[in-house]
Amino acid sequence: QVELVDFDPNQERRRHYNGEAYEDDEHHPRGGVQCQTS
Repeated sequence: QVELVDFDPNQERRRHYNGEAYEDDEHHPRGGVQCQTS
């Protein structure tokens, strides 16, 4: 089952992080902190 190997939680997480956190990085120099804009 290559689907299981292809679907890496780490990769999915990284994609989500790079997608959302990256945009946040422009507004917040502290790239890495998500859901914490207070």
